[in-house]
Amino acid sequence: MLVVVAAAVVVLAGIGVLWVTVLHDDLVTYRHAQQTYADQAPPARVIELEGDEAAVSVGSPDGRVLTVQHRDPDGSGWTGPEEVFELDGRGRDFADTTAREEGGTVAVLALFSNGNEYDGDDLTIGLVCRDRECWAQREPGFGGEPEVAPDGRAAFLGEDEEGAWLWDEAGGIRRVAWSGHPAYGAGPVSASQPALAPDGSLRVAAARVVPGGCRFTLLESGPLSGDLAPVASTTRPRAARRLTRAAGPSSPHPAQTGSSSAPSTPGSAPSSGTA
Repeated sequence: MLVVVAAAVVVLAGIGVLWVTVLHDDLVTYRHAQQTYADQAPPARVIELEGDEAAVSVGSPDGRVLTVQHRDPDGSGWTGPEEVFELDGRGRDFADTTAREEGGTVAVLALFSNGNEYDGDDLTIGLVCRDRECWAQREPGFGGEPEVAPDGRAAFLGEDEEGAWLWDEAGGIRRVAWSGHPAYGAGPVSASQPALAPDGSLRVAAARVVPGGCRFTLLESGPLSGDLAPVASTTRPRAARRLTRAAGPSSPHPAQTGSSSAPSTPGSAPSSGTA
């Protein structure tokens, strides 16, 4: 009996130490206020995580650095601001963010601009955060907005002629080379932006003009790969053009002139209109 009691005391003591340690870590980690950068345009953006009060705040205090804060899952406080990227050279205005959250992973495209969209001096930073760890990448290709797999284990940030910019926890953010992408090969082809599938593979829809119509092809890669291969194809015939003849001067209706609708023949007498 004494052995059982002693064992129980040891277990309870261990649980107590663990609880105190976790509580202490939370109090130390999440003891800061959110830095809203309210004097900046735009201010810091808060991306809520699904399931509890956890969130990620992304902003810039001066247009030279990108900072991140993480909110406690119980919503009681924030981590201190962490600089995840610093711009080289002169600063720019922190202009905009596009974000997506799935499965506890946040993917962000943060745009820094000098206010002139025509000089090509804008800079996009790709950012992915999961479990209070963040990865950043300068100029992760181009694209409308980031994509995240439903379980949060893979993300797509953009593409360029060389490959697709993907993320997972094991490899971080990196560019996987294209193979078989129709838009970056020979011939005029229209292709969609890659779509990220739940397993981390990429899907691209392509269209090519062929004699008599247009061929549509769906291509797919393996998980976290840029090696595309066609999985389905269909050809649609080209729609026939409808020619519309321009209307000429309108002719009077026979009823309006009193003449018969029957055409007259040479040498015949004109109809009198009476029996």
